[in-house]
Amino acid sequence: MTGTWARPHSPQLYTVHRLDKSTTGALLLAKSRPIASRLSAQLANHDVDRSYLAVVHGQLKVGFEGHVDAPLRLDHDRVRLCPEGQGVDALTRWQCIAASRLFSLLRLEPETGRKHQLRIHCAQVLQAPIVGDFKLAPKAPHAAALVELGLSLDHVLLHSHQLSFFAWDKDTGKRSRITATCPPPPAFERFCRAHKLALPSTATATATST
Repeated sequence: MTGTWARPHSPQLYTVHRLDKSTTGALLLAKSRPIASRLSAQLANHDVDRSYLAVVHGQLKVGFEGHVDAPLRLDHDRVRLCPEGQGVDALTRWQCIAASRLFSLLRLEPETGRKHQLRIHCAQVLQAPIVGDFKLAPKAPHAAALVELGLSLDHVLLHSHQLSFFAWDKDTGKRSRITATCPPPPAFERFCRAHKLALPSTATATATST
């Protein structure tokens, strides 16, 4: 996408939300400011569904799921957990969809979009840091896990897997739900195969309208 933006005469695109630099996957962009504003309003109203895949340290029980309600605040240029009432709400639904002896594959669905929310909730609430997240879990054996498969140490195994939002037909005005699915990058897939973590059947590139 960076290359596309850099080409001469490329169309102007407007970001609706952001991904951490080390996070891969689907990103919602708009071709005009008005559309970006409408999509941002959907985000604020929780009408945009987002689903991430994350490989974390530790063996969680497949099928277990939960809801993390752990507020965050910016403290000396770092985002941290904080007591209720002293920060902003941060809500994440999670489910363990695969597990091996050392690692688990989680589906994460943020209900709010706070900076580093998923990484902090995994590392400090679930006690299951995302593989490669040296900043939040410096003592976890990230290096061994990544180097074993020939992956660089800047890999954080967090992937924006699916986005779902409303769109309106400009001719008919009819509203439809658009769901876009982005497959994990090869390094993510290779890690999952090596550790027998079965990716969901939806882990292929698709775009559907309902």
